[in-house]
Amino acid sequence: MKVTGIIAEYNPFHNGHLYQLKAAKEKWDTDFIIVVLSGDFMQRGIPGILNKWERTKMALACGADLVLELPVLSACASAEPFAAGGVTLLEKTGVVTDLCFGAESDDLPAFYKLAEFLNQEPAAYQDALRTQLRLGKSFPAARSAALSLCCGENSANDALLSSPNNILGLSYVQCLLSLGSDITPRPLKRRGSGYHDTALSGPLASATAIRDFLCKPESSTLSDIQNQVSPAVFSMLAAAQKDGGFLFPDDLSAMLHYKLLCECESGFTSYLDVTPDLSNKIRKNLSDFTCWSDFVLQLKSKELTHTRISRTLLHILLNLTEEDFALARAFSFAPYLRLLGFQRSAAPLLSAIKKNADIPLIAKLADAKSYLADDACALLSKDIFAADVYRLALTAKTGKRFPNEFSHSPIIF
Repeated sequence: MKVTGIIAEYNPFHNGHLYQLKAAKEKWDTDFIIVVLSGDFMQRGIPGILNKWERTKMALACGADLVLELPVLSACASAEPFAAGGVTLLEKTGVVTDLCFGAESDDLPAFYKLAEFLNQEPAAYQDALRTQLRLGKSFPAARSAALSLCCGENSANDALLSSPNNILGLSYVQCLLSLGSDITPRPLKRRGSGYHDTALSGPLASATAIRDFLCKPESSTLSDIQNQVSPAVFSMLAAAQKDGGFLFPDDLSAMLHYKLLCECESGFTSYLDVTPDLSNKIRKNLSDFTCWSDFVLQLKSKELTHTRISRTLLHILLNLTEEDFALARAFSFAPYLRLLGFQRSAAPLLSAIKKNADIPLIAKLADAKSYLADDACALLSKDIFAADVYRLALTAKTGKRFPNEFSHSPIIF
């Protein structure tokens, strides 16, 4: 049985994602596709425009066979732990043979060569990286400069470090090498708009462009994105819009402001990725807080990117601490397999996972505590809390009640 894994956010699902699913089925003759999907919050430190259950439906409607949840401590982290969580979950299923990821480069030998170098972390490279960081550069810029100093000018390396998708792909390969995994990486060259492109041009616009459109008043008809998504996804987006169900970062502003006010006295250094300098900067600027997006801009600096700041604020809101992160790392960011949904035709795949998985498979949340270790339960509680925060924000926005995590069963498509 040939099983391809895909690590995704689907925020929202669009034609580029559909192209990837079709390519995985056709190009590599895949029997089944497992998607490891970020929960209700994304790597860039923002809420999903739709909750994980709606995005699971989109994935299943468009060709995924089974969807697992990426735990929040990976889903809202930087590239390395995000990749580690996704890759390790796929490895722990015991059935995945291939990992397909979209990237601007499909030069697999270049991915392997740079991944091996970064995994080795020679002393000269570590010294160069520290020097570049002390100069006030962001981590991506510092890493690129350190590599140039250690390896010389290298167009292949530059290409792999030039975009978020390539960087994630590189992190996937690094993790596969670290695990000694037999999973074969399959880079798929992206088509259409770039990751950060905000223009709705052609049939393959970016998720960023679609989100930017959906948050504007002129999105009321949705007609401008009808050719960017499949009919099934368009129907789901239209239904969500009718209910006012799209969630954006500024919809979390009141909750974030309250949380920051409550803990301003003691500071925020116990939270994941919050340095003393950033904690002091948050406290200093808190009196000028108006909304999430504006506060991110106030805190942004040359060495702290917009994404890093937004991600850090999300860690504070979701109570994600350095101690939690250390616990997740002890599990290689994969303490369990949380089943979100599957196709009826994927019953053989589900049976194979139950037989071969190295970690527990959670299908019914209420039963999880009876077979998970205490530390794994503690991490699961973080996922549940994140879902509750999302649900609270959505209720505040729409005035409607939504089921909690214990009321959801895996979606059968």
